[in-house]
Amino acid sequence: MVDTDSAKSKREFKKLSKNMDDKLDKEKGRAIESLEPPDFKRNASIALICQRAVEHERSREAFHNARPGIIKQILPAPCEDLEPSLVVLFDELDYEQSIANDHPNDLESGPSSPHSVSPSYLRHRRQSKSTSRHRSHTTTDGSTSHLLARLIARDDEVREIDALLVVTSERLETESNRANTSERRALGHFSRLHQATEGRDRAEQEAARLREELKLYKMQLDNAERRFFKSEAEAEAARARTKARKLLEEKPVIITYEEGRHR
Repeated sequence: MVDTDSAKSKREFKKLSKNMDDKLDKEKGRAIESLEPPDFKRNASIALICQRAVEHERSREAFHNARPGIIKQILPAPCEDLEPSLVVLFDELDYEQSIANDHPNDLESGPSSPHSVSPSYLRHRRQSKSTSRHRSHTTTDGSTSHLLARLIARDDEVREIDALLVVTSERLETESNRANTSERRALGHFSRLHQATEGRDRAEQEAARLREELKLYKMQLDNAERRFFKSEAEAEAARARTKARKLLEEKPVIITYEEGRHR
């Protein structure tokens, strides 16, 4: 009897695990195929493979331990956050496992006698199963839609940021070119100003030298004028003296001539 219960528990566990894996594959496949970037698809596929491997390994450990609630305890935290429907599936799996351990006779007689009446807890569980699946499907669709909406919004934000970065880079390049042009112009003006300053300094030095030369020439001219005037005065005085001498020499002759006329 114990072996039969264990075999049925194994079959129920494998069946629920397969259903859970199929549903997980479908939901993950739809979510991945609806996404546009190929890098995200590759990363999601790798993450899915790793998650599936961890789940299978922990499922085997849970099967060997055969304790109620062990599967829910080993459920990874990312799965609880991303896929709420998996929590419902694991709850159903824990419930079926607890039924297999607590009521082995009911589970054994159920499949072998189709016309037999199922226990009340099994009927209640089967009636609420469809409602739970519908709710989990709705929750999963909402979570997937919300995740896709967030990813699309994030992609739009990334594109807007990329466009803003492109515009900012273009503006930065334009401003850099303008700044370089202004710097070259400023350097050109500074060079011309420096040359003009040097030319002004040279002109001032040349003007000072010319003023000194002019002053020297003026002094020389004054000296030459003084010498000229002095020589002119001396020549005039010599001429005057010569004329006076002649007059003195001619005066007796003139007096004698005048005296001869009066006689």
